Amino acid sequence: MRNGHGGARRGAGRPMGRRNLRPIGALQSILTEDEKHLGLIPVEFSGDSLEFLRATMMGKIWPTREQIYAAKSILAVEHLAAATIAGRSIDDIREEVRKEFMGGGDREDYVEKILDQIRRIREATPLHERVHQYLTDDLADESGQVTDDDQQLIEQVVSLIKARRPAAHPIAQLALPPSRR
Repeated sequence: MRNGHGGARRGAGRPMGRRNLRPIGALQSILTEDEKHLGLIPVEFSGDSLEFLRATMMGKIWPTREQIYAAKSILAVEHLAAATIAGRSIDDIREEVRKEFMGGGDREDYVEKILDQIRRIREATPLHERVHQYLTDDLADESGQVTDDDQQLIEQVVSLIKARRPAAHPIAQLALPPSRR
C-alpha cells in the first residue's frame, strides 16, 4: 500500500529455507516422561467449561494453560451472568412487571380483565368475520389450505349471515374502553 498501512511488505515473514520454529512432532519430543506424569499433556474432559474449571480448581485434573484459557474464554458464553438493573434481580423486575400488568390486583381481577377484553373484541368483530375465521380454521388441512369446495361453502354461509345481520360498528365504539359501573 502506498500509505504504509497494511498489505504485503518487502522482507516480511520467515526467510526462505529457514526451519520452522516448532517442527512437526516436536511436542512429543519436548514432553518427557516426568512432564507427562505431572499432567502437562492436554487432558480429555467431557462437560462444560464451568465443570472443567471446577475440576481444575479441585485438583481432579491438570489441564494445560491453553485449555484453561479456552475454558475461561467460553465461560461467559455458556453461562451468562445474572443481569441486574439498579441493584434489582431479574426475579424482582419480573414480579414488578407482573404486578403492573395485572394492575396491582389479584388473580380474579386479572381473569376478569382478560374476559372483558375478549368480550370487547367479540363485540368489535362482526359476526360474519368471526364465522369466516372459525370455519376456515376448522376446515383447513394440516398445511392450512382450504379446498375450493370448502371455500365456496364458507363464502355462502358468510353471505347468508351478512344478508340477515348487517354489521353496524362505528369506529368510535371500537376505540372507547368499556364504561365502569
